[in-house]
Amino acid sequence: MSITNPDSRLWSLVRDDSQSGFAEVGIEANGKSGVSIARGQSVTLPITFDPNKRDGTATATVRESTDDQGEQTLSVAKVQPGYSLRNLRPKEYVVPAGEEAELRWEHKESPAYTTACTLTYVTARGIRTEHPTGTSARLRLLQDTPVTLDATITPTAKPKTPLHAHLSTYVIVASPHVTAGGLTATGPTNLLAVLSNEGGPLPGFTRNDSYTTTIRRTLTAKTDGFLLATTEVPNRNATVTLSVHLENRGAKEGHLLQLRAKEEGSLLIPVPSGRTVTLKAELAQQSQPDQQLRYLVTLDWQPFGAGVLAVATPQGDGQGSSSEFESDASV
Repeated sequence: MSITNPDSRLWSLVRDDSQSGFAEVGIEANGKSGVSIARGQSVTLPITFDPNKRDGTATATVRESTDDQGEQTLSVAKVQPGYSLRNLRPKEYVVPAGEEAELRWEHKESPAYTTACTLTYVTARGIRTEHPTGTSARLRLLQDTPVTLDATITPTAKPKTPLHAHLSTYVIVASPHVTAGGLTATGPTNLLAVLSNEGGPLPGFTRNDSYTTTIRRTLTAKTDGFLLATTEVPNRNATVTLSVHLENRGAKEGHLLQLRAKEEGSLLIPVPSGRTVTLKAELAQQSQPDQQLRYLVTLDWQPFGAGVLAVATPQGDGQGSSSEFESDASV
């Protein structure tokens, strides 16, 4: 048994053959200061076995001597020359959700053994097992999935003590389905196969909606996000004043942004979770005062994560005037 040094600049190989029945190999840090390994990083130690010609299972115990002691036992099945089971892998490592993933492996049979394989993988409904008879299998996966092939290898000659081999691989699913549990509905509910973060255009403030006079709305953010407010006068013969006031929690003054536009204009406002935004839009400087003009105000909410921008009770519906902002904030 031997071990490969992952980096001779940092590590030295150690070996102990003094005890009968097993050998001990490992690495230790060069110098007294040790080697710093960041959380989440790892050190790969390739170990090579030179098995004898007897059927059986060779075991190796991997022990980590640090402040947090760790130990793991690895098993390697030994078989006669001419038999092999190896190289489990998907034909494509990334597959679309709901489409079949084809798994393949190599199996060279021998008259000296019989083999029974079990393919194990996890779905949203629990652990699934299949018993393939060939060297491939097709699985319909909805999420990233680890797959294990467990083989029971039984010699045909006595004492017919079975051996066990394990192969594993991983399949990545593009646009995986979301697994949800504990869903409770208190009334009729439509479940749609559409991903949503509760963002997008706000009802009543799309390009299909228009207003004639002053409007005012108060909105509260359920999560952090950006609010894009856009205004436009379709016939370009008036000016729209758009004001957006972001309250400053715990303080009298807030932040006030104003936009005056005859053509299309936009304001992009970052809104922290729990904050209130008050929006006001009104027509000004009409070139034809007697003509009733319509203008557009669109609001698009893009949250960080998932959360709505809730609209409070409207104050002014575009058919009448509403009160001014009460804020000492500068523009």
